[in-house]
Amino acid sequence: LRNTIRQQLKALPEKEKEVLDREIAKRVLELADIGNGIVFAYASLSWEAGTDKILEALWKEKKTVFLPKVSGKTMEFFLTGSK
Repeated sequence: LRNTIRQQLKALPEKEKEVLDREIAKRVLELADIGNGIVFAYASLSWEAGTDKILEALWKEKKTVFLPKVSGKTMEFFLTGSK
């Protein structure tokens, strides 16, 4: 199932993906206030739902953002600043 979804996402035309990414970012950023301002997120790969606009907005709002790094079977989260 994961591979099927990945292939479908990779097949999306770039313009359509951009529209969908903007809509996702809008919806996420409209969610209730982020309480203590600490957010765990991910930096998207080119074929995944884009998180660039979300991350940029969070950094602009001075939120504390952690992103994961996977090494083998281990996932660690690291505090990020901005690009």
